[in-house]
Amino acid sequence: MKRIFSIVLVSVILIGCSENRVVVNQLIDKGSRSSPLMYYESGLFNGIGYDVYSNGKLRLEIKYKDGVGIKRTIWNPNGEIIEENYLD
Repeated sequence: MKRIFSIVLVSVILIGCSENRVVVNQLIDKGSRSSPLMYYESGLFNGIGYDVYSNGKLRLEIKYKDGVGIKRTIWNPNGEIIEENYLD
């Protein structure tokens, strides 16, 4: 019984602590061209915006905090990172 409880508790903690992941085209930009400010579901977005290639592999991830992009990673269609940088 204790083992089942422990497994359930760890699962709840991991799910609760996971970052919000949203396809980038679902984010709404309410900033300017030089200073984008991303919203999702009527609030500033905190989490990861992503996009995929047609083959299903990850193409882009941008980590956001309070609507501002802080880190961007871009992959090629083969799954290799081609660019990774922190955003100003």
